[in-house]
Amino acid sequence: MADKSKEFHEFFQETYALFEKTTQYAKYLETLGDKVEITYINELRSVLFHLYSYLDKACENDDKKFEENYYGAREHLYRSYYDVFSLICVILIKKFKNYSDDFSHSVIHAVYPAYFSKIMVELAEVQKLISKIHSSKQLNEQLSSEIDPQLTTAEKIIKNEKITTVLMNWDVELLAYTGLFVEHQQERILEEKRLEALELEKERAHELELAKIGKEDNRFKVNIWVTIAIAIFSVIATLAFTYFYIVPHEAELNKPATSSPASKAK
Repeated sequence: MADKSKEFHEFFQETYALFEKTTQYAKYLETLGDKVEITYINELRSVLFHLYSYLDKACENDDKKFEENYYGAREHLYRSYYDVFSLICVILIKKFKNYSDDFSHSVIHAVYPAYFSKIMVELAEVQKLISKIHSSKQLNEQLSSEIDPQLTTAEKIIKNEKITTVLMNWDVELLAYTGLFVEHQQERILEEKRLEALELEKERAHELELAKIGKEDNRFKVNIWVTIAIAIFSVIATLAFTYFYIVPHEAELNKPATSSPASKAK
């Protein structure tokens, strides 16, 4: 029987901390309220399968089986960690971005301006790092050489554990401001409604003023037409009086006087 104590010790030293981190993240993932994926659970199940096969005494004298199960257990544990890490990142990043959908930019900027100036800027860099981890599959590997040196904050986020920690801290920080977001959003909605009501009142007042002006204009027009009608009637009356009374009367006065019979006898 070959002595595998050294391999057992190395396996334990390498994977125990990772296993603890995986279970810790798995518990945290369940608190996020999203639908729990089972991929990392299946990977942990495969870890156990290989681990028990690896610990089986039948493998102690079979170096090939021993090595297959050794690396199989190790690989599935890393995959499980990778899956739960990815799920946390996806859920939290989606959650952060939803803030700009749930609340107006003006409200977020008033309550927590760092959301735009810090979190969203650094989140873009974090996503780049996550993509590099996805493509390389090199968990726990430093990526400082691949990071833009100008991004001093992002340079510090060089491990996937640090990425997760940063995202979790941002989540706690934003949750602390959520109440203020809601409060300011409600205040903003009430203010918008108040301004809308004032605008409606102004429109109604303007409509009433236009109606009043229209009535006065109509009254003025009526008065003008009445005045014109009176003037026309006066002219017609004057002309009629002149034609039917004054003209005949003057004609009568202007007739030549006729001689009486007495004057003719003389």
